[in-house]
Amino acid sequence: MAITPSIAGADFDSTLDLPTSGDPRHNATLTLTVRYRLVFADSKNRAGIIVTVEGSPRARDGTGFRHFILDWDGPTRLKFTRALWRAERIWSFKFLLTPPMRYDGLDLPHPNKGWKFRPNVLCAFRFVPDDKPHITVTAVRAEGAMAGAFTSHAARATPRDMVLDYNDPWRPTLGHELGHVLGMLHILALKGDKACLADANAERCYGEKDYEKANIMGSGRELWPLNALPWRERIAAHTGVAADEWSVSMDMTRAPTVIGNGSSLLDI
Repeated sequence: MAITPSIAGADFDSTLDLPTSGDPRHNATLTLTVRYRLVFADSKNRAGIIVTVEGSPRARDGTGFRHFILDWDGPTRLKFTRALWRAERIWSFKFLLTPPMRYDGLDLPHPNKGWKFRPNVLCAFRFVPDDKPHITVTAVRAEGAMAGAFTSHAARATPRDMVLDYNDPWRPTLGHELGHVLGMLHILALKGDKACLADANAERCYGEKDYEKANIMGSGRELWPLNALPWRERIAAHTGVAADEWSVSMDMTRAPTVIGNGSSLLDI
């Protein structure tokens, strides 16, 4: 099956780029791109989430609780806008996919005549502002002591939307909510827990053990190979090779496999 280089999706776009240098040390790259529109919600722009309670503007969080808010100003808008770029550092180049032995669709000519090399696939992520977005990011400034209690959230159904507090780019929250945008459920659901697959928002689905809670799809920052699921599913769409046939490593230095003249990986 031929490789599909680019896929435009409702949730995110993706491109699969093979190395063009001819250098057998170079890997391929699969880039997932989420396009977003940023909206600053406050008393002047209610954006569908600001309500007035007892004369004060308040923002509804993911639980429906109404938090006191502050209005945005130039410096806070700029700081938040720049901080959103942290999203790429959180998710980009954290995983490497290795093709199954039977699949030779990525094989490229080696400088040694008659040899080939099979690149692995580096997993990249881009989060870019665009006037044709996949999602709308609505940002609020929850006031004072309530700021840490604001429950940010990302909708997994249409319309695509993510609601964030001003401080979220510096917390695990940004990476967690983008995990939802990429299609991941909470950690116990990712691990196959049947109850959490049925209701991934139950509190226990964020993790029961400390190491589960530490995962980015729990309440922490850690990434596991399990979190490469969006790239595994999308590489399947690009190549026609099932997602579960691609092995995941977090060793980004792993070199391509060199295949000698007249041999195959099935011989190695």
